[in-house]
Amino acid sequence: METPHGHAGPGTAHLAETLLQTLDAEHTVLQTLHATFDVQMQALQRQAPAQLEEATVTANEQVSEMNRLRKKRERQMRLLGRVLTPSTEGATLQDLARALADTHEPLSTQLQTARTQLRAQAAATQQRCEEVEFTLRYAAQLGHELLEAIRGLDVPPPPRVYTAHGHSVQTQSGTSFVDRVG
Repeated sequence: METPHGHAGPGTAHLAETLLQTLDAEHTVLQTLHATFDVQMQALQRQAPAQLEEATVTANEQVSEMNRLRKKRERQMRLLGRVLTPSTEGATLQDLARALADTHEPLSTQLQTARTQLRAQAAATQQRCEEVEFTLRYAAQLGHELLEAIRGLDVPPPPRVYTAHGHSVQTQSGTSFVDRVG
Protein backbone atom coordinates (compact mmCIF):
# COMPACT_ATOMS: atom_id res chain seq x y z
CA MET A 1 0.00 0.00 0.00
CA GLU A 2 2.69 2.45 0.97
CA THR A 3 6.11 2.68 -0.53
CA PRO A 4 9.05 3.55 1.72
CA HIS A 5 8.89 7.21 0.69
CA GLY A 6 5.14 7.64 1.16
CA HIS A 7 4.19 7.53 -2.53
CA ALA A 8 0.79 6.32 -3.56
CA GLY A 9 0.60 2.59 -4.06
CA PRO A 10 -2.19 0.40 -5.43
CA GLY A 11 -4.19 0.49 -2.17
CA THR A 12 -4.29 4.28 -2.18
CA ALA A 13 -7.08 4.36 -4.75
CA HIS A 14 -9.17 2.04 -2.58
CA LEU A 15 -8.63 4.26 0.50
CA ALA A 16 -9.58 7.37 -1.49
CA GLU A 17 -12.71 5.69 -2.88
CA THR A 18 -13.76 4.62 0.61
CA LEU A 19 -13.27 8.20 1.81
CA LEU A 20 -15.38 9.44 -1.12
CA GLN A 21 -18.17 7.06 -0.12
CA THR A 22 -18.12 8.45 3.42
CA LEU A 23 -18.18 12.03 2.11
CA ASP A 24 -21.15 11.12 -0.09
CA ALA A 25 -22.94 9.60 2.91
CA GLU A 26 -22.29 12.78 4.93
CA HIS A 27 -23.68 14.87 2.08
CA THR A 28 -26.83 12.72 1.97
CA VAL A 29 -27.34 13.00 5.74
CA LEU A 30 -26.93 16.79 5.54
CA GLN A 31 -29.56 16.93 2.80
CA THR A 32 -31.92 14.85 4.94
CA LEU A 33 -31.23 17.05 7.96
CA HIS A 34 -31.94 20.18 5.89
CA ALA A 35 -35.25 18.67 4.73
CA THR A 36 -36.07 17.78 8.34
CA PHE A 37 -35.55 21.39 9.36
CA ASP A 38 -38.01 22.37 6.62
CA VAL A 39 -40.54 19.94 8.11
CA GLN A 40 -39.98 21.48 11.55
CA MET A 41 -40.65 24.97 10.16
CA GLN A 42 -43.84 23.77 8.47
CA ALA A 43 -44.99 22.07 11.67
CA LEU A 44 -44.43 25.30 13.59
CA GLN A 45 -46.41 27.27 11.02
CA ARG A 46 -49.27 24.76 11.10
CA GLN A 47 -49.08 24.48 14.89
CA ALA A 48 -48.72 20.71 14.59
CA PRO A 49 -46.91 19.54 17.75
CA ALA A 50 -46.95 15.84 16.80
CA GLN A 51 -45.30 16.57 13.45
CA LEU A 52 -42.80 18.86 15.16
CA GLU A 53 -41.90 16.17 17.69
CA GLU A 54 -41.47 13.55 14.96
CA ALA A 55 -39.25 15.88 12.93
CA THR A 56 -37.20 16.68 16.03
CA VAL A 57 -36.58 12.97 16.68
CA THR A 58 -35.53 12.55 13.04
CA ALA A 59 -33.21 15.56 13.30
CA ASN A 60 -31.58 14.12 16.43
CA GLU A 61 -31.04 10.80 14.64
CA GLN A 62 -29.48 12.60 11.66
CA VAL A 63 -27.16 14.60 13.93
CA SER A 64 -26.03 11.36 15.59
CA GLU A 65 -25.40 9.84 12.17
CA MET A 66 -23.42 12.95 11.15
CA ASN A 67 -21.22 12.58 14.22
CA ARG A 68 -20.62 8.91 13.45
CA LEU A 69 -19.74 9.69 9.81
CA ARG A 70 -17.49 12.58 10.82
CA LYS A 71 -15.45 10.29 13.06
CA LYS A 72 -15.28 7.69 10.30
CA ARG A 73 -14.15 10.34 7.79
CA GLU A 74 -11.47 11.61 10.16
CA ARG A 75 -10.08 8.07 10.61
CA GLN A 76 -10.08 7.51 6.86
CA MET A 77 -8.36 10.85 6.25
CA ARG A 78 -5.65 10.05 8.79
CA LEU A 79 -5.02 6.67 7.17
CA LEU A 80 -4.95 8.07 3.64
CA GLY A 81 -2.75 10.91 4.82
CA ARG A 82 -0.25 8.47 6.33
CA VAL A 83 -0.15 6.49 3.11
CA LEU A 84 0.29 9.54 0.88
CA THR A 85 2.55 11.68 3.06
CA PRO A 86 3.66 9.88 6.21
CA SER A 87 5.47 12.96 7.55
CA THR A 88 2.28 15.03 7.48
CA GLU A 89 -0.07 14.75 10.45
CA GLY A 90 -3.59 16.10 10.26
CA ALA A 91 -3.92 16.46 6.50
CA THR A 92 -7.07 18.21 5.27
CA LEU A 93 -9.23 17.01 2.39
CA GLN A 94 -7.61 19.64 0.21
CA ASP A 95 -4.13 18.39 1.21
CA LEU A 96 -5.16 14.83 0.36
CA ALA A 97 -6.56 15.88 -3.01
CA ARG A 98 -3.31 17.67 -3.85
CA ALA A 99 -1.28 14.63 -2.81
CA LEU A 100 -3.43 12.40 -5.02
CA ALA A 101 -3.18 14.72 -8.04
CA ASP A 102 0.05 13.24 -9.43
CA THR A 103 -0.87 9.56 -9.29
CA HIS A 104 -4.68 9.51 -9.18
CA GLU A 105 -5.95 12.65 -10.94
CA PRO A 106 -9.60 11.53 -11.28
CA LEU A 107 -9.77 10.65 -7.57
CA SER A 108 -8.16 13.98 -6.71
CA THR A 109 -10.80 15.83 -8.71
CA GLN A 110 -13.60 13.77 -7.17
CA LEU A 111 -12.27 14.46 -3.69
CA GLN A 112 -12.14 18.21 -4.35
CA THR A 113 -15.66 18.15 -5.79
CA ALA A 114 -16.99 16.14 -2.83
CA ARG A 115 -15.32 18.57 -0.43
CA THR A 116 -16.89 21.57 -2.16
CA GLN A 117 -20.35 19.98 -2.25
CA LEU A 118 -20.14 18.91 1.38
CA ARG A 119 -19.09 22.37 2.52
CA ALA A 120 -21.91 24.03 0.54
CA GLN A 121 -24.52 21.62 1.92
CA ALA A 122 -23.17 22.05 5.45
CA ALA A 123 -23.43 25.84 5.14
CA ALA A 124 -27.01 25.65 3.81
CA THR A 125 -28.02 23.21 6.54
CA GLN A 126 -26.38 25.34 9.24
CA GLN A 127 -28.30 28.38 7.97
CA ARG A 128 -31.58 26.46 8.06
CA CYS A 129 -30.79 25.20 11.56
CA GLU A 130 -30.23 28.78 12.73
CA GLU A 131 -33.55 29.82 11.18
CA VAL A 132 -35.36 27.04 13.04
CA GLU A 133 -33.59 27.95 16.27
CA PHE A 134 -34.56 31.62 15.88
CA THR A 135 -38.16 30.67 15.10
CA LEU A 136 -38.37 28.41 18.15
CA ARG A 137 -36.89 31.07 20.42
CA TYR A 138 -39.24 33.70 19.02
CA ALA A 139 -42.24 31.41 19.44
CA ALA A 140 -41.25 30.62 23.03
CA GLN A 141 -40.77 34.32 23.85
CA LEU A 142 -44.09 35.20 22.25
CA GLY A 143 -45.80 32.42 24.20
CA HIS A 144 -44.23 33.68 27.43
CA GLU A 145 -45.41 37.23 26.73
CA LEU A 146 -48.91 35.99 25.94
CA LEU A 147 -49.05 34.05 29.20
CA GLU A 148 -47.92 37.12 31.11
CA ALA A 149 -50.60 39.19 29.38
CA ILE A 150 -53.27 36.61 30.22
CA ARG A 151 -52.14 36.49 33.84
CA GLY A 152 -52.27 40.27 33.93
CA LEU A 153 -55.94 40.26 32.98
CA ASP A 154 -56.88 38.97 36.42
CA VAL A 155 -54.92 41.64 38.26
CA PRO A 156 -56.70 44.96 38.79
CA PRO A 157 -54.80 48.03 37.65
CA PRO A 158 -52.82 49.90 40.29
CA PRO A 159 -54.89 52.36 42.33
CA ARG A 160 -54.95 56.04 41.52
CA VAL A 161 -54.11 58.60 44.16
CA TYR A 162 -54.39 62.36 44.36
CA THR A 163 -51.24 64.44 44.48
CA ALA A 164 -50.76 67.57 46.61
CA HIS A 165 -51.74 69.60 43.53
CA GLY A 166 -55.08 67.81 43.22
CA HIS A 167 -54.20 65.69 40.17
CA SER A 168 -54.95 61.99 39.96
CA VAL A 169 -51.96 59.70 39.19
CA GLN A 170 -51.54 55.96 39.03
CA THR A 171 -49.32 54.38 41.68
CA GLN A 172 -46.49 52.00 40.88
CA SER A 173 -47.58 49.23 43.21
CA GLY A 174 -50.92 47.63 43.81
CA THR A 175 -51.07 48.72 47.45
CA SER A 176 -51.56 52.25 48.67
CA PHE A 177 -49.95 53.58 51.77
CA VAL A 178 -51.88 55.82 54.10
CA ASP A 179 -50.06 57.49 56.94
CA ARG A 180 -52.39 56.83 59.83
CA VAL A 181 -49.99 58.20 62.44
CA GLY A 182 -49.72 61.73 61.48
